[in-house]
Amino acid sequence: MTTGPVEASPAGVKAEVGKLEFLRGLGADALDLSVLPAERRRFLATVGRRLTAQALARRDRQRRYPILLTLLAQSTVDVLDEVVGMFDQAVSARESKAERTMRDTLAERGKAGEDRQALLDDLLAIIADPTIEDEQIGGLIRGERIGWARIRAAMAQAVPRLPRDHGHLGALDASYGYLRQFTPQVLAAVPFAGGTAATDLVAAVEILRELNATGTRRVPDDAPAGTRRTPATATCTAPRTAPTDPQALCRDRDRRTPHPPAPG
Repeated sequence: MTTGPVEASPAGVKAEVGKLEFLRGLGADALDLSVLPAERRRFLATVGRRLTAQALARRDRQRRYPILLTLLAQSTVDVLDEVVGMFDQAVSARESKAERTMRDTLAERGKAGEDRQALLDDLLAIIADPTIEDEQIGGLIRGERIGWARIRAAMAQAVPRLPRDHGHLGALDASYGYLRQFTPQVLAAVPFAGGTAATDLVAAVEILRELNATGTRRVPDDAPAGTRRTPATATCTAPRTAPTDPQALCRDRDRRTPHPPAPG
């Protein structure tokens, strides 16, 4: 418990989740210390962290138990914050990597499509020219102005159309195995909630939690339409909250839904 996280890696995230489960097993998340002012709770928790077990045992009962209980309750809050923060860092890092990959792919795609873009410009110049009769357009395109050779070359360079997210989801798929190393543990340990705009997202999180718990991979047929790879999506993080109400705050984004993490 005294060793803090080093980096937002799968092992680091799971280690913090283990600490959180240990504290909850002691009932620390159910402690109600609201009668104590926040500053007093933080002070007692700080004192508890500095004391050794022997030094704490030598304190009189009126001081020993408030320090111990406050330390447990505050440690639950702190560890929950660490879990959520590291989870956000780990997922955001992979999302940023996917976005960079997508941009690089789009740049290469743009370079490779220069000839096709030049062809489009020449086609538009012919089609939009009011001095050219409609009957002449086809002949100019297939003949002296552009020619079949150029048209066939452009057709040979054709690539599949990009999805609405310009390939962001496809780039994120490469991190699927990495994400599933720790996402099931976090989803099982941290309850998520959100506003009306995040209704489908919260439902998707519950479905993922159920899939992880049962070891299945298929999304139920009766799942809400918004949870089955629709364009409207969101990502989740959680705020600093009391251990008795560790709800997550969801911020909506206009991108496609990633594949659900498979059971770990």
